[in-house]
Amino acid sequence: MEKDKKVRQEFTVNSYEADLNSHIKPFFIQSHIQEIAYKGSNLAGAGYAVLREDGIFWAINRIHLQFNKWPSWGDRVTLETWPYKQVLPLWHRNFRLLSEDGEPIMHATSVWTMLGLKDRAIIRDLHGFDTSLNLEETSLPLCGKVIVPKTLEMVPAGNHLAVWSDIDTNNHVNNCMYPQWCIDLLPAGYVGGKMLHDLQVCYYHEIHIGENVDFCLGRDEDTWYVEGKVGDKLCFVARLEFV
Repeated sequence: MEKDKKVRQEFTVNSYEADLNSHIKPFFIQSHIQEIAYKGSNLAGAGYAVLREDGIFWAINRIHLQFNKWPSWGDRVTLETWPYKQVLPLWHRNFRLLSEDGEPIMHATSVWTMLGLKDRAIIRDLHGFDTSLNLEETSLPLCGKVIVPKTLEMVPAGNHLAVWSDIDTNNHVNNCMYPQWCIDLLPAGYVGGKMLHDLQVCYYHEIHIGENVDFCLGRDEDTWYVEGKVGDKLCFVARLEFV
């Protein structure tokens, strides 16, 4: 019998995961994505514990999520993931979120690299990952970089000091925090009256505890761009499209 190449996880949206419209917050949907990605890499023989023994960890480079509908408090959904391909040192992993009746309500894709824990050097080999699990099935097109239009005015939008609750076991700000920061920069009345349809984040440099992140924000109708810098160092760029 052929090994199932996908990992699936059912979950119910909890009250503490819901926003004022009772929809799951981007922070929590990305948290579920992060967790199932670990399970997917574990199935392929290169999970968190295995890599950790060799002083290596998975780091996300880019993620792209597209929503047809946001699950609400009490909804039971199924998240699935599978490895798509790798062009070393980049690993592409896809995701899909299904409603209780099997309707696809979110498609997502991502790019990861393996890094050394001590020196943050890029690992340029398979390191035990079973590539026979790769599927040609696509979710979204390969995850590209977020490009801010040259004609778009980016204006200062405040700052955030990276604190204890932002940091994960890899000693940097967890990737799920970035969309939360971006959402919090936007006018509350705007966010509450719109649906986030498309979210892309590119991660360029790690942010560590005690570092001050300066934000710049640009708007093109219902599409918003966010840049986060520590000093002169660009750490991330995000694009959020609402409908």
